[in-house]
Formats: sequence, structure tokens, C-alpha cells
Amino acid sequence: MPSLNLAHRINLKLRDCIFIFVIALIFRISIISFYNTDTIPIDGTGYHRIAYNITEGQGYCLHQGEKYFFREPGYPIFLSFSFKISKLFGNNTENLSFDSNYKILNNAPEIKIAKYMQAILDSFACVLFFLLIGVILNRKFAFLIAIIFSLYFQYAYNVTFILRETLQSFLTIAMCYSLLRYFKTNKTKYLISTGIIWGLINLTFQASLIFAVSIPIFILIYKKSFIKAIIPSMIVILMMILTISPWLIRTYNSYPDTRILKSFGTSLTPEYRSYYSAVIAGHYYGLISKEKLDSITINDFANISEVQKFRFSWDGTFNRKRDSINALVCEPIISNRKIIATANKLKNCAPPTFSKNLINESPTSAGLLILPVAMICIFSILGAIMFFRKFFTLNITLVTYLAIFMLIADEKRRMLPIQPFILLYGMMGIFYFYYKYYKRYDNKTIIDVFFIS
Repeated sequence: MPSLNLAHRINLKLRDCIFIFVIALIFRISIISFYNTDTIPIDGTGYHRIAYNITEGQGYCLHQGEKYFFREPGYPIFLSFSFKISKLFGNNTENLSFDSNYKILNNAPEIKIAKYMQAILDSFACVLFFLLIGVILNRKFAFLIAIIFSLYFQYAYNVTFILRETLQSFLTIAMCYSLLRYFKTNKTKYLISTGIIWGLINLTFQASLIFAVSIPIFILIYKKSFIKAIIPSMIVILMMILTISPWLIRTYNSYPDTRILKSFGTSLTPEYRSYYSAVIAGHYYGLISKEKLDSITINDFANISEVQKFRFSWDGTFNRKRDSINALVCEPIISNRKIIATANKLKNCAPPTFSKNLINESPTSAGLLILPVAMICIFSILGAIMFFRKFFTLNITLVTYLAIFMLIADEKRRMLPIQPFILLYGMMGIFYFYYKYYKRYDNKTIIDVFFIS
């Protein structure tokens, strides 16, 4: 009898997974058919060019003949598969042509293929999210939240962009699930898979190196012993290093200096970023005109070679320019600019809403679409207050990205990996409010209803 019950539960879970995947995929394909059908983001043009060069056998480069290090290789390599699939269907690859509004002017079937690839990947992310929360929540609540997540437009909409965040978010959920499996089974194979997936995330978004801090902390909390946490943490870190080592070796072969580790092998170095931040501050305080800002952007950022980016970072050129601007700005520790920037980045932690054009053209429709986002954000506070400890083993992504939001939350898409968890807490807050104040359940009964005992 127990084996029959187990088989029945497995069949139910498989059925749920298939249903979630199909619903998510249909929804995403529908979105692809109606949104951003003939445009590409500015960053997407660079990703497309690199993927094109990879497919044409020119290597990982932006401009033919020059090795490229500014962007991590994960997403361009992923995107290159869409070119290969397109070729299988007899299509010729070609350079992308677009106008000043980034409307695509030539035939580019690989872009639609890439979006379908992202739709499939994102649908698997919905399934993984169901499996993740299903370890803690009762099946019906896990299933309901996963379905809502599958149909959550603000998240699914990102598959229409040729940008890395869909891949990054999938890998982040996969890593979170792998680490949770280790917490539940104590099996080393899950430490190995966690490290490999984390390495792939780093190859997609270098700021994810911050997990080097949070993963050992979460393992330490799970093990309740510093000594017992050392080996599992080292296994994860070792597997991550092995995964990213080809990229680091490639950079080191071209620029044999251990300082490449500071920027994870990319030419987007800390010195480069700090100089750029100083330029923006100088423009804000009126020290740098719009014309001068445009000139600096072109001459010091856009048009310099990879060799110059590394050399100017390491010989002090960027730091000297940064310091000269900062000396004139004399910005206090707390300033209006920093307050506004922090507020904007906090806003970027919330789920994306919609463009001003939609609000201006159809305020009623925009309001109806924004309403569920606002409800989820508001109730996520209640959900986190009530259930943060219950979901603690799932919180590594949320906690890690929130810890570095000041560095990465310059655009809403940067915070996409935390949106599933904001949705989770939002729905838990709504469920709690319903059972507490409508059904009049006490907290103990609510816990029994929601969670696996």
C-alpha cells in the first residue's frame, strides 16, 4: 500500500509538472506573437553580433579579429544555438540591420527562434519553481502559486527580449532547487550540481559571484557547525571554479595578470565602472555638460579597445580620471542624488509594470494590469513577515540579490531572478489574509493548512 501511494503521488506530481509546463509555454508563445515582434534592445544587438560571429566560426568576438571580454559568454553562446537551428531550416545568417529605434530591418529568423528557446526555458523554470516550493508547501498551494507564476505577465514578458535575464533566472531557480535538494537529502551530487549551475550563472552575470558569500552561510546555517560546513562549501566553490575556468584561462592567456579575477575575466573592471559612476555624478552636478558626457561616453567607453580597457584599468588611468571628477564634485556621504538613486533601485526590486505610453494611451487598461502587481508587492511584505522562516532554505536568491541591489538594480531586468520569490511571498500574504480574517483560522491552523508537516 505505501508503494502504491508513493506511485500515485509521483504520477500526480508528473501530471502537475506537465500541466504547468504546457500552460506556461502556451502563454509565452502568445506573448511572443504580440510584443516586441520587430524590435531588439540595444544590448541585444551586441549579443546578436557575438552569437553571429560564434556561428560563423570567427570566435567569441564583437568585431572581427579582436577577442572580446566585455560581456560574459553565457548568453551569447546560448543565443548562438538559435543561429544553428535557423541554419538547419535552410536560413542564411547575416548581420543584423536596424534603424535608430532598433526596429529590425532585415530578415532575422534566428531572433524568433531564440525567443521560442527562451519560452521553453522559462516554462521549465515554472516547473522547477513548482518543485522548489512543493518541498515545503502542500501540493494544492504549490500548484496554485506555480500556475499563477506561469501566467504572471510581468515575468513572462521578458522572453520577448534578446537579453540574458531569462537564462539567468532559469539557472538561478535551478541552483536554488539543487541546493534545496542537498539540504533535504545530504547527497554530495547536489553540491556538485549546485556548483556547476552557479558557475553557469557567473558566466551569464558576473555579479553572481556574490553567492560565494551566501552559499557557505546558508550551508553553515543548515549544518549548524562551522567545521561540518567547510567541506560542502568547498565542493560547491571548487565545482564553480572548474566550470568557469575555461573563460578565465582564455582571458589570462590574452592578459596574463591575476587582476583579471577582480572582474571575473571581463573588461568591465571595477575601475571602469567606478570611473563611469563618477562621470554620471559629474553630469548630475553640472560639472560635465551633455555634450561632454556624450564625448566621454564615446571616447572613453564605447570606442576604446579591449586592450585599452584592461590597460587603463590597471595603469591607473581610469582611477585618476575618477578621482579628478570626484574631487570637484565633493559629494557628501548622504546626498539627494544618492537618495534618489537608492529609491529608484528599491523600485526596481519590485516587479516591472508597464511603459508610460500604455498609461497615457489606455489608463484604465494599465490600471487593471498594474493592480495585481501592486497587490503582490504589498502582500509580499505580510507574507515575508509571517513565513520567511518557513521558506528560509529557498531564500538564498532573494537575500543575495537584495544584498547587492545597490550595485545591480540600475534596470528592473537586473532584479528579475528575485521576482518568483516576491510572487511567492505575495501569494502567501494573500492566502494568509484570507484564512486569517475571512475564515477566522488561528495561526497554527493556517500553518497546518499551508505547509507539509
